[in-house]
Amino acid sequence: MKINKKISELRRLMLSEGISAYLVPMKNNFLDSDLRPNEKRIKFLSNFSGSAGILFIGIENNSIFVDGRYTTQAKIEVDEYNIEVNVFNFQSQIDWLKANLKDNSIIGFDPKIHSYDEVVKFRNGLKDKKITLKPLNYNLVDRISKYSPNQRIFDIVHHKKEYCGIEFKYKLDQIRSKYMKTSDIAIFCQDKEFISWLLNLRCYKKKYTPSVPAIAIITHRCCYIYLDKELTNPKLLDFGISPIKICDINLFGEHLSESMNGVKSILLDKKYISYFYFNKFLELSMQISELPNLSIHLAIKNNVEIEGMIEANIQDGSAICKLLYWIKSNIDNPNIDEVTITKKSTEVRKFNNRDYLGPSFPAIVGLNENSAIIHYSASRKTNKFIHNKGILLIDSGGQYKFGTTDITRTIAIGNPSKMMKELYTITLKAHIALANIKFNNNFSGRDLDLIAREVITKFGYNYNHGTGHGVGSVLSVHEGPQSISPMDNNKYFDEGMVFSNEPGIYLENKFGIRIENLMLLKKEKDMTIEENLYFEIISFAPLDKDLIDKELLDATEIEWINQYHVRVREKIIPQIGGDTVYWINKITSEI
Repeated sequence: MKINKKISELRRLMLSEGISAYLVPMKNNFLDSDLRPNEKRIKFLSNFSGSAGILFIGIENNSIFVDGRYTTQAKIEVDEYNIEVNVFNFQSQIDWLKANLKDNSIIGFDPKIHSYDEVVKFRNGLKDKKITLKPLNYNLVDRISKYSPNQRIFDIVHHKKEYCGIEFKYKLDQIRSKYMKTSDIAIFCQDKEFISWLLNLRCYKKKYTPSVPAIAIITHRCCYIYLDKELTNPKLLDFGISPIKICDINLFGEHLSESMNGVKSILLDKKYISYFYFNKFLELSMQISELPNLSIHLAIKNNVEIEGMIEANIQDGSAICKLLYWIKSNIDNPNIDEVTITKKSTEVRKFNNRDYLGPSFPAIVGLNENSAIIHYSASRKTNKFIHNKGILLIDSGGQYKFGTTDITRTIAIGNPSKMMKELYTITLKAHIALANIKFNNNFSGRDLDLIAREVITKFGYNYNHGTGHGVGSVLSVHEGPQSISPMDNNKYFDEGMVFSNEPGIYLENKFGIRIENLMLLKKEKDMTIEENLYFEIISFAPLDKDLIDKELLDATEIEWINQYHVRVREKIIPQIGGDTVYWINKITSEI
């Protein structure tokens, strides 16, 4: 079915519901973007394949809103004759709806895939035009989509203590002790990352993110886990004598009175509860109190998790070194292209490694102008062969039983131009600036982002994404609430967190450069030091010396590069052998 035909079909359903617009978010029933094929509703309607955005379908006009990572990609993938492309921010969405809808219009939405907080914001932003929002009992896109729900069943397993470090009983006791002061208080959580961490559960065979698709209610006497039993197999679970009860998520409403027996107050995060579930608690006349950012608990890794993250990155670095050496050895091979390298990035990780579970996200492999598309995905239509020479960007990661990785290397294929070397070195200077920073708890995500971004803006460039994100432990490679972003005024920084450091420069239709390592946040033991927080790099793969312009570096930066390459040799060479060792020694020699 063509795009315009799909939209026409959707509009027919909209008219039958008496609505003038329909909201289509990039979210599932757990309010995240870890989507199954039948949940990729924006792609179905617009052909946009990115992982963040929201689509508005009106009776006359349509618009998709994407963030800075996807503006170039959206313009390529979306037919702007049918769907207008705009940059994502909430006020621009409100302005578009006001401009394209009449007073007293009604907007329809699926209450299971929009948070309560989001719906309230839309209502408040549109009330001056008397535009209202109407929750619908079914998803309109699903009615016209030919996709059938993915029936693959994922086995849920216990994440062993040797990987997670702490028993789930202890975590539950800590959460109850901190937040539930009386026996009539309960916690509702729709964040499957938090639930997977809390109960030490994983779906190892689940693609990219091994978190368990579940919601939970925690009371003083029991922890209720709600699962879709058509998608998951909880039979493998044995919680011993612990009061853990597994329930059918499709019977949540019918079961709620039982789980809330004796509970007068429910704690929840209005930003992370769907409009649907929030109203279920309202129907019980429950006292509702705000409990934001439970996920901060899993962001702070314990010693076992930290050791696992470091080991995962060492194993991952060994695989990346083999990949880079293979590419550099085949730059004239006419059969090597972006798709081949994407597959190879998984093969080198998987080879002889029983602890490797799979990629942590779809690999980004782009040559020349494709590398300027921040979240590019190689396809038959866009695929490039590396013998054409230029700049190659590889952003990939892995899930291991004991940790999660994410690393980006930009390398020269052939002889780089002066501009390529200049922009690579500027990006590297920004990366080093953040890696070297010492700071305290008064710093926000915006403050840290500026450390790297200012280096690049001084040379007249910028980048349309944050400088860093949190990384989970055998969970999502993009972990919140902590981030290093110009949009983040929060101060979520504590010892044991893991962040990416990934500044970049992108010249549309030419080439893009990004350098990314993961960093462990550590704290000085000397309590008299005011700036007591600092980062330790835990990713290990060579930087491309062919792209470094030494004249642009100061002595501190040169020392950092040389010392980093010493650590790469120390960590990686014992893991590998053959010609790759000679190549690593050569490419990591002093500059």
